[in-house]
Amino acid sequence: MSYDFYHAFSPTEFQNFARDIIQIKEHIILESFAEGRDMGIDGRYVAKDGYTIIFQAKKKKCWRQYHEDNAHRENKTG
Repeated sequence: MSYDFYHAFSPTEFQNFARDIIQIKEHIILESFAEGRDMGIDGRYVAKDGYTIIFQAKKKKCWRQYHEDNAHRENKTG
């Protein structure tokens, strides 16, 4: 069975869905940030010992093209 997450969720709904999956799988609560103020961070978890997890979700119609564009951009700046 295939799922069409692109049409099933708005960007915010997809971000919340992905965050919920991580929280359930890892047994943690991710701190969420308001749209636009997060500098790309969609969730964060900081353990008592300081161990930090940063979460970012991207809803893209064509992930392969997104990945290729970012690789090209990194090669120009790197």
